[in-house]
Formats: sequence, C-alpha cells, structure tokens
Amino acid sequence: MELYLEDTKVKDEAKQATKIKIAVGDEGMRRLLSSGLTTAQLKVPTNIWNLLEEQLDASVKINFRVHRLELSHMLQKPEENITDYISRLREKADKCEFSKDEVNERLIEMIILSTPFEDLRKELLAKPKGHSITDVLQKGREYEAIKTSQATLKTL
Repeated sequence: MELYLEDTKVKDEAKQATKIKIAVGDEGMRRLLSSGLTTAQLKVPTNIWNLLEEQLDASVKINFRVHRLELSHMLQKPEENITDYISRLREKADKCEFSKDEVNERLIEMIILSTPFEDLRKELLAKPKGHSITDVLQKGREYEAIKTSQATLKTL
C-alpha cells in the first residue's frame, strides 16, 4: 500500500488514509470503526497502520507458556520432511522465550517424539545433552533418503 501511495504520488495524509481505508475492505473498515479512534485520528495513516499491525500480530500478546504448550503438541506430519518440520518448530520456538541451548534440546525432543523412524528415535535417546541439532537434522535426512530409496526399489 505504501508503494502504491508513493507511486501515485499521494502526499496528503487525509487522502492516503482514504486510500488505505478503501484497500482494507469491509473487514478492515469494521475493525477501524470499532477501534475507538476518533474521526480525526482515522485521517492519519500512521494511526491506521498501527491499529492494523496490532491486530495482525495477536500472537505477540500470547503468553510464552501458551506458545510452549502449543510447541509440545506440534508433531511431524506424515508428508512433512524433517527440514520443514524443524523450520515449523523453530518458528514457534522463537515465541517461547527459550535460551539457545534449550531450543535445541526441545527440538531434539520433538523429533524423538514424532519421528516415523524407530532406529532414529533410539539413536537420539542415547545422545547426551547438548547434542548438535545440525547432526540430528543430517541424520534425519539420511533416514528419509533411505526410505525414499527403498520405496523406489519396491516399484522396480
């Protein structure tokens, strides 16, 4: 939207606010009108952006313990590879206020909990605290590659 306003050379704040209101559609207008902002405040683009940004990132307001509980229920999906699973876990872990070492331990625990490979699970359970998440990720990829190779061999 800011690029559009810049490109069309709309400089007047009231006109910018009007363009933003048009762009946010019905749902956005409902949020703006129920925000408690005055008519004068709704003519200032910064006020509109601030309000919309607050409402978009509601997860910031969620307590870190809630994020931790949600993390503990995030199992690897059957069609999901370990790299995508770790990425999804890391995204959630960023909101959990863990230390770096604690994040890695939690990620390893989640892999142990949800991996479809029993041998990988056994290997990881035997690893000491502080084991490298990079090594775990590499080992998981190896197991996935073996599974893919075996599936290919069965179709031959």
